[in-house]
Amino acid sequence: MKQIRLVLSLWCTLASCMCISHATNYHVSMNGNDNNDGLSLSKSLRTIQAATDRVRAGDSVLVYNGNYTGFDHRDKENGQSGKPIVYFAKGNQVVISTGYYRNNGINIENNDYIHIVGFKIKKMIREGIRAVYANHITIRLNECDSCYRGIFTGYTDDILVEQNICTRSHGEHGIYISNNSDRAVVRHNSCSYNKASGIQFNPDLSSGAPGYSEDAVITHNIVFENKRGAGLNLQGLSRAIVANNLIYNNHEASGITLFHGDASKGCTDVRVYHNTILVPSDGRWGIHIIDDAERIELLNNVILNLHAWKGAIALQKNSYIQKNISSDFNYVSDKFCETDDGCSKSLAFWQSLGYDLHSLKATDPLNAVFQNISMNDFRPVDNSPLIDAGSNAVSTVITDDLNSLARPQGKGFDPGSFEKQAISGSTDPIRLDKKSRELLLGAAAMQAKIVSHPRSSWSLLDMNGQTVQRGGPENEIPFCPSGIFLLSILPDSEVTPTLYFVVIP
Repeated sequence: MKQIRLVLSLWCTLASCMCISHATNYHVSMNGNDNNDGLSLSKSLRTIQAATDRVRAGDSVLVYNGNYTGFDHRDKENGQSGKPIVYFAKGNQVVISTGYYRNNGINIENNDYIHIVGFKIKKMIREGIRAVYANHITIRLNECDSCYRGIFTGYTDDILVEQNICTRSHGEHGIYISNNSDRAVVRHNSCSYNKASGIQFNPDLSSGAPGYSEDAVITHNIVFENKRGAGLNLQGLSRAIVANNLIYNNHEASGITLFHGDASKGCTDVRVYHNTILVPSDGRWGIHIIDDAERIELLNNVILNLHAWKGAIALQKNSYIQKNISSDFNYVSDKFCETDDGCSKSLAFWQSLGYDLHSLKATDPLNAVFQNISMNDFRPVDNSPLIDAGSNAVSTVITDDLNSLARPQGKGFDPGSFEKQAISGSTDPIRLDKKSRELLLGAAAMQAKIVSHPRSSWSLLDMNGQTVQRGGPENEIPFCPSGIFLLSILPDSEVTPTLYFVVIP
């Protein structure tokens, strides 16, 4: 499939990017020594923890390629607004392969304004990255592979989790936001092959009042091949946006579950817009609303189910009778249940209850809807029934699709996480702004051209973080095998290149 999505951010020189004066950069390398001062590469430290013990607000820890023991930023110095403490992987093979505090790869606890950028954490007994009692934390551009959980947080207001790959968690979820974390933003992540849910939100009253999480934003994530729970398993959310997520082939699981669980109340004021959900034959429901729920709005979603009798949407009975739930302009399988998940009723019956009056029943073969379902390319094909079939009522919230393509492209919004591009095969460059560093790509047969600074280069990575192709300035990628890949632009740290990406028809 030929997809382009802007997902990651460009780091220029750390001091100029963050406008920090008198900040210190500590260097950590495999050739370092913890008796050094760490103030240059030639006098680098050997362990990340040695730098952790030195940093103050505004400082950065620059870690060079190699295999390291993890680190513990617990009860140490805080960053500040505008002066975060930044841990930054200087290369693309900065690997944490040995756990540190309580067998976690990276631990942040009782400290605020910390950024973790670009690390690969592998085979942890506990969490890949753990942040608890920590606010204003940014976890970006990391890969957590074969940990108990990839990223785990608790009591973390204003946390940003973006552009991470969390795969093969052997205990639970890929990303787990817990314990009354407000204003959490989880976007542009890939969560796959985890033992439980891809992304889990789990505030609970037993951990203290109020027992729910406010103002969560869960968008532009790709969640697939997880084992149980749900693709997105969301408990006790209040005023949340769940949009532009691609959720497919999650087994023994629903696509999206909204539930009360251990929270003080069920999900309230949740807008579920423009998600593409494909449930396999061994899955459960596309969207399952359990326990009490209030003011849930389902608009412009694609909700397809290959299960023998479970289908698009199931509501538990008290949700159906007591609460205000609306659903419309979706593209759906012809199976619903208004009394939990023990029945299978038609779209016509569902519409008699007042739901999905403008939604379309999925009668077309999948290859008449999507570009290439065998390659998990869920973009609308030419003449797809999805084109312009959505509601424009989402326009104040939804401005783009999973590939950062502007919505709408035609007269109306296209249901699902992808918008049909109005003009295909365009050779106009896509200009990345100065904060942009990477593109998430999917391709069957694609050519691309990178125009960048003479000192910059790029790598093409698969979703397991393996490099499949490299190149220099103004190189073309003649062919990209089918799948989802990350195109990483690696400029010299002292320059801010202007980058273009051109799709050549």
